[in-house]
Amino acid sequence: MAHTITRTLIKTIAVTLPMGLLSCNKYEMFRLAGYEQNSFGSEVDVLFVIDNSGSMADEAEGLMSNFSSFIGTLAGENGAGTATETLTDAVGNYITYTADRGRIVDYQLAITTTSDRYSDGFTPQPDPGEVGLLLGEQLVLAKGDANVETSFQQNVGCWATCWSGYEMPTDPAYAGVPGDCEFPENGVASKEYLDCVCLGIEYPVESVDWDDNALCGSGEEKPIEAVLQSLCRSVEEPPEICDHIESEFDRERDTLSNPDWLREDATLVVIIVTDEGDSSDLYSAGDDDPANYLEAFAAFDRPIKFAAIGPDLSCDEYNDCALRCNSGGATPNGIRRIQNIVEATGGFYRPITEGGDDDNEDNLTDCQPANYSVHLEDLGRLLISLETAFQLQSVPDESTLRVYVDDEPVLRSELLQGDEESNTLNDESYTDGWSYNPGNNSVMFWGSAIPDFNQDVQIFYRPVDGSPRELPF
Repeated sequence: MAHTITRTLIKTIAVTLPMGLLSCNKYEMFRLAGYEQNSFGSEVDVLFVIDNSGSMADEAEGLMSNFSSFIGTLAGENGAGTATETLTDAVGNYITYTADRGRIVDYQLAITTTSDRYSDGFTPQPDPGEVGLLLGEQLVLAKGDANVETSFQQNVGCWATCWSGYEMPTDPAYAGVPGDCEFPENGVASKEYLDCVCLGIEYPVESVDWDDNALCGSGEEKPIEAVLQSLCRSVEEPPEICDHIESEFDRERDTLSNPDWLREDATLVVIIVTDEGDSSDLYSAGDDDPANYLEAFAAFDRPIKFAAIGPDLSCDEYNDCALRCNSGGATPNGIRRIQNIVEATGGFYRPITEGGDDDNEDNLTDCQPANYSVHLEDLGRLLISLETAFQLQSVPDESTLRVYVDDEPVLRSELLQGDEESNTLNDESYTDGWSYNPGNNSVMFWGSAIPDFNQDVQIFYRPVDGSPRELPF
């Protein structure tokens, strides 16, 4: 069950201890994280980080053709919502919104690529300062904008996809006209469709078109670093981590080079779409621990959640991994970097392909692009249920965690059998209740236990870093 919650209050107080503890003449400070939810305030900034290498044309096509699944999940039957003219309208709309929660998600969409964007002359190598730039004719697409679906398809197809070398089909019967370029019903992007949707785009070099090799990225994919650089470009005072030793960020040149992005109270959701792994700079060789990047993102003081559609890798408890349909030449270590940051932030990871042979990763005979309509519906539901994770102010002694919703205790969830080796965390992984995620130090709600609108959440715990103090009497 998906619910939308917006935090409006976070506080820490001391909780009176039972009299039996006073005889010890010491006490630990217990902490209470309190949250009160209000309806109609769910702002989500969604950043798609799309692999722009030459092996991704089929996958980009799937993303474009099924994007309506994502918009449909968020918009509900009546799109962005209904007008409110009277109190009766308001009451009726509240009931409608409660039953159709996607309609209250106030989203913004933007796109960047996993490696580089050749905006400064479309040179054959990455130009300094290009990583993390938003791209497209309209850089930020907002809920309520006209033709969000068409604009997203244009930004993906005309800016973020390497069509060079792809055997592009032709469709002389395509009936779309500029301004009304519907994606072909057969789900296959044709030359005529892309000519239609990309008509009139002003690339940095006049001679470039949508199928030019200049739009193709390098083979060294850095999706997580691209996210960091996009954040650095979006704030007035970029934190020090933006200047890390491998960064090309230049404060004078790049500050606020992603304008009108990252709203102050919004949650950032990142969706990585790639058939390769990650080679971002804050990892050392062989390292797949996202701690350095999680610390970097924390400097921006906003909730962040990662989701990914990536290579089909699964690993057991002994780290024995099976990699299927490896068309992009990904390595398990690079894929685990993406999977681990997804897990740490409570998102989901879905395979970019279907089929393949567990025993032969190079056997691509039966491999097909995954069902993107299902993946994008999952993404829509993720946005609807964003505020199911409650960040704690200190690391807790897990045994002391107590959770209440409207003063009623909530039981701790149990991980379902069969999900121990899963690389995803979703509503089907846990029983109803709450779980603790040490990766991002948060309490997460699952299933029917997810708090509803206008409910109060209280989380009691003893911090592990609490210092015993002498009582004053």
